[in-house]
Amino acid sequence: MKKNCSFFLLISLLVTAFLTSCNNPHPGYKKTEDGLYYKFYIHNASAKKPKMTDFLRVGMACYLNEELYYDWQEMDGVYSQLTPPAFPGDLQSAYAMMNLGDSASFYIKADSVAIHYYDKDPQQVGLKPEDYFRYEIKLREIVPEEKFLASVDRMKEKLMQESKEQFEAYIQENNINVKPLESGVYIVTTEKGKGRCPVKGERVVLDFDSKLLDGTSLGSTFEKKEKFTFVLGEGYVIPGWEEIVPHMHLGERVTAIIPFEMAYGEVSISDIPPYANLVYDIKLLEIMPADTPDNTK
Repeated sequence: MKKNCSFFLLISLLVTAFLTSCNNPHPGYKKTEDGLYYKFYIHNASAKKPKMTDFLRVGMACYLNEELYYDWQEMDGVYSQLTPPAFPGDLQSAYAMMNLGDSASFYIKADSVAIHYYDKDPQQVGLKPEDYFRYEIKLREIVPEEKFLASVDRMKEKLMQESKEQFEAYIQENNINVKPLESGVYIVTTEKGKGRCPVKGERVVLDFDSKLLDGTSLGSTFEKKEKFTFVLGEGYVIPGWEEIVPHMHLGERVTAIIPFEMAYGEVSISDIPPYANLVYDIKLLEIMPADTPDNTK
């Protein structure tokens, strides 16, 4: 009788294991209670473990249904801060499982990522309930929050100082001898206008060409039918423009050299890097009431 019980117990365990395997959409992976599928390639439980708010330097590749989504494995400085999970079994839960030097793979529900990370409707971005993101992660460094933020501040100071030096060098090398505005913006008239200057609350229509100090083009409207228009004083444009345009007469064309503080500051926008000084070629084409329909398109 004892043998029969043992036999049936063994059969039961085998059936349970088989059913569990069949229900696992990711063979070879284990599953946490909150629904995170994981598999470690290297796992050193005795190594340092990250604490909440630590910054983690990681190598990472992400796949959507086994198709490469992005690959940051060769990048040296990809950091992510360990924070409470946004949803059960999210990427933060994966980070919290790892120790310094670990290398692991995680499957996370793609629809949950879309909803909680990007505030997107999964169906609208083409995701199905059965879709998963697979993250391949190596934990390279753990940096306490205070130390990380201090290093960021030092880097900001360095970039800021370099930007200011580049701005001054550009002014000297290009023989800009006009007096700057109090904000540090330089305006050089290249074509005089004959009309009045616009005032706050009026709509202006302009042509412009933009570039970085090194000559890298950022776009132009001069050869396009569509012109650029905005209402002065509404904060639609960078501070430098809000200051430059009221100094321009209708029909006037200027070259404006704008320090980063009056441009996008420490923010990176499209092809514009952080702390970027900008050079604009601007021509004021029209001045009209703010409620004038936009016929520039």
